[in-house]
Amino acid sequence: MNVLDRFAATGITFRLDGDRVLAKVPGPVTADISAVMRQSREQIRAELEAIESRRQRLLTLLAEQPGRKYAVVYDPDVSREYDVLMVAIPDATFEVRVPKPDDSVEFAGRLMQTLDRHTRERKPA
Repeated sequence: MNVLDRFAATGITFRLDGDRVLAKVPGPVTADISAVMRQSREQIRAELEAIESRRQRLLTLLAEQPGRKYAVVYDPDVSREYDVLMVAIPDATFEVRVPKPDDSVEFAGRLMQTLDRHTRERKPA
């Protein structure tokens, strides 16, 4: 489990705002949690930057081909537990975490087929 997941399990989420990392917390932060957040600062930033990098690659793919219905980035090196399949459609992006090891490639293939099927232009009858 990555550091963002561990914090999310406690209700704490993070996002990048320029060069700053902002935290959203569900209530008061204990001294222990605050200490862990400080110790994890660089790892949190690195994970958020990796997510943003994948998102930017997708948005670039869509911008380069305006008629494109979606773009996909598959990243098998995110963690030992799962791969990440990030999908962008105009005006939205999302990540799908695929458990390793056996399911990931098969799942990604099925998702791609589903995307193709649902984004194909319908021909007039």
